Amino acid sequence: MSHRVEARPLAPPRPHHPHPARNKTVVAAWNGSIDHEYLAYATPDHPEYRRYSTRDFLAVTPEAIA
Repeated sequence: MSHRVEARPLAPPRPHHPHPARNKTVVAAWNGSIDHEYLAYATPDHPEYRRYSTRDFLAVTPEAIA
């Protein structure tokens, strides 16, 4: 039997499911890519592919602080 856990750590809140970071600052390491206006994890053909708008994020990269 296989159970798939679907984590949506950066997804917008769903109705009646408050987002834990709504009024908090969250610092996270991102093991994906940042491409212009989107954070991406995996490739579009991968089942775990996720893409998030950077509209509500402040992204700091090592290149930006070097």
